[in-house]
Amino acid sequence: MKKTHLLLASHYTRMVTFAMLMAALFAPMYLQAQDLSDLQLAQQAFMAEDLHSAKKYFERAYKADPTDTIVLFGLAETYIRMQEAADAEEFITKALKANPNLAPLYLKLGIALNMRNKFKKSEEAFVRADELMSKEDPLRQTLYVNYGIALIGQQQLKEALPWFDKVLVLNPRNATAYNYKGATLYRLEEYDSALRAFNLSLDIDLQNPITLYNRAMVYTKLEDYNNACLDFHAACRKGNINACKQILLICKQKPQ
Repeated sequence: MKKTHLLLASHYTRMVTFAMLMAALFAPMYLQAQDLSDLQLAQQAFMAEDLHSAKKYFERAYKADPTDTIVLFGLAETYIRMQEAADAEEFITKALKANPNLAPLYLKLGIALNMRNKFKKSEEAFVRADELMSKEDPLRQTLYVNYGIALIGQQQLKEALPWFDKVLVLNPRNATAYNYKGATLYRLEEYDSALRAFNLSLDIDLQNPITLYNRAMVYTKLEDYNNACLDFHAACRKGNINACKQILLICKQKPQ
């Protein structure tokens, strides 16, 4: 997995950028496979989370019509979900030359650049997306979270915090924004505030193993080892390897 410059766990949290958009665009189809176009086959594969097939059919559809925005968004998202950040960057950069005013493409470019640790360039992409995107666009939540990540990647921790707050103004139940805010506050050594942010995140997404691990790390800083070990054990049971390691380091004498 790619290392993150924000989360306490070495885990890249994929942002849900086009979930609702893709659900709307990729409406269920009931035709036989032989009757479907490459785009329709790509849509079906994408919704079934068969990303390798989605990539194949989206690439074929793109060759047939490089101006179709559904194809552009779908292929960019597929590259991102497959963690093929270099391919995503190359494809989106090329697509933007022909479509220079598509805000979602700048957003996806910024995410790909974040994944490649090119944080200054990703910030530039997010600035352009912000300029082009309507104020009511639901993708603004994704834009603001990823903008914050780009700033953290440049060690601008205090500057990143307002971007997570902007997400929470739009959606007070965005658990991801609370989690990133908490991780940022942790790095700023504001442990009480970080704990409040992680508690709010877990109020929304109760069993998220990354947030459980992050909160446990705050508890260790506050020397609350009982609660830390409770969270480490819960996160470990959900597959968080870093939490399992912390159990061996911190909780040996504290069986849960």
